[in-house]
Amino acid sequence: MKRALESIDLPLAVASNSLRHSVESSVRRADLVARVAGHIFSADMVAQPKPAPDVYLLAARTLGVAPERCLVIEDSATGVRAALAAGMRVIGFTGASHIPPSHGETLSALGVTALIAHMDELPATVARLRAAANGGQ
Repeated sequence: MKRALESIDLPLAVASNSLRHSVESSVRRADLVARVAGHIFSADMVAQPKPAPDVYLLAARTLGVAPERCLVIEDSATGVRAALAAGMRVIGFTGASHIPPSHGETLSALGVTALIAHMDELPATVARLRAAANGGQ
């Protein structure tokens, strides 16, 4: 995961339904503190947690990025609903150990832009989506 996220030259934030201290701990364990650069947003920072779009909108506003220019990586239906409600594009991730085999179908039905099963697919998927958003350039 770390290598995939470090290879993408876009601002990065973590937006979670967990409490901030828990998210910070997870970011430290994943050795992503430098890559995340303090851009951690959590349920305890907003009025309504996911599936409300609040945490995603806070992240976008703080980073100065319009929601429609944001790309979210989500593994939960609740998170996909939140990101879509915020007006963001979503890559559905189905590779975590807790995810059932049919979960990709669920995320696709909700409207994700793309699905990936392994984080090593992320850089190419992001590049493809960026090219499509830029008219193939």
